[in-house]
Amino acid sequence: MPVYDVRDYNFSAPTGIHTFGGFIGELVISLCSMQETMTSRMDMPGFEINRAQVLGFLEELLLEGYPADICTVRLTEYPLSVEEQQKGDKEEQALKIGQRLALGKSLAQFGLQFFL
Repeated sequence: MPVYDVRDYNFSAPTGIHTFGGFIGELVISLCSMQETMTSRMDMPGFEINRAQVLGFLEELLLEGYPADICTVRLTEYPLSVEEQQKGDKEEQALKIGQRLALGKSLAQFGLQFFL
């Protein structure tokens, strides 16, 4: 079922899920629910999911579960300066980008910005 940003909602829109932040918001809600279940369920003490399992889940979900290009984030500008793009490794750059996007910086989508 398609997921739409609430800002784009109108009564003539096709059937689907209308939520804050569109698909990205729905993905964040799912991951938070998974974390909440792992940390608060007393019948599963010590249950953990490692990084490789989370990456496997995301790859399976995004590559096999949804059509191409469903997971997009529109930006007003690139989150890293030219200097930041030229120095540091890819993992460090990804961490900086993630931190800035989590604060809603450079996001063009109202719903996702509001959600974050």
